[in-house]
Amino acid sequence: MEDQYKEVYFHEYCKTCIHKDDSGSEDPCNECLGTPENLYSHKPVNYKKDEDTK
Repeated sequence: MEDQYKEVYFHEYCKTCIHKDDSGSEDPCNECLGTPENLYSHKPVNYKKDEDTK
C-alpha cells in the first residue's frame, strides 16, 4: 500500500496562520517546520487560521 504523505505547503499556509509573527525557531513554528510532510494533508501540523488575515 502506498503512503499518503503529502508535502506541507508552508508558502500558502504560514502567511494566514495566527503564529505568522512568531519566530521560526520557537514553538509552535519550530514543530511545524520540523514536519515537512503530513499524512493526507498539505497543512502544517500547528496551523490555525488567523481570522483577521484577508
